[in-house]
Amino acid sequence: MRVHRTPAPARDTALHRPAALLLVLGAALVLLGTGVAPAAAHDELVGSVPAAGATVPAPAQVELQLSAPAQALGTQVLVSGPDGAAVSEGPAALAGSTVVQPLRADLPAGGYTVEWRVTSSDGHPLEGAFSFTVTGPATAAPTAGRPPSTAPPAAPAPAAPAAADPATSDPAASDPAASDPAASDPAASGADGAGAGVSPAWLAGGGLLAAAAVLGTRSLRRRS
Repeated sequence: MRVHRTPAPARDTALHRPAALLLVLGAALVLLGTGVAPAAAHDELVGSVPAAGATVPAPAQVELQLSAPAQALGTQVLVSGPDGAAVSEGPAALAGSTVVQPLRADLPAGGYTVEWRVTSSDGHPLEGAFSFTVTGPATAAPTAGRPPSTAPPAAPAPAAPAAADPATSDPAASDPAASDPAASDPAASGADGAGAGVSPAWLAGGGLLAAAAVLGTRSLRRRS
């Protein structure tokens, strides 16, 4: 006796197809979500000054360059010197997407380690470490020029003697009597004054009187 099998209705297969498609689409979305989310979830460090492994003169600060601005809360940078002591000076400052950590002055030569922890823009903490080497504080090169002179300093020139005062160096000028003989001899000055005061008229009158006296005397002698 032959058994006849009845084929399943076609409508049952059609009902299962949409469910299978939904499962496939859901799995694809899950795979896409897990693949994209880690790549774009958090910020990252893209550079630093000094760079990792660099050898530089003593810097005044350390800069961390991020892919996006960080948050101040939870952000800190610790810089250690060759002896392990911290050389950071004050808290780190934020300048856009750059974190700036000031350092102490006059850093000695040697290796330095930077340990940093930053709160990214989405609140996720980032951390890392790197090192650099300091060659020591830069020193100014001496200016090229003439070598210093070894000759002894020149002796100062003797001062010129002061000009003599005419009033003190010339006795005649300081003593009016010595310079003027007439003033020093009263008799001579009186005689000169008397002679100079007699006029020619007085001399002529005196001569006439003397002549008259002589004539009168002769007349008296003749009468007697």
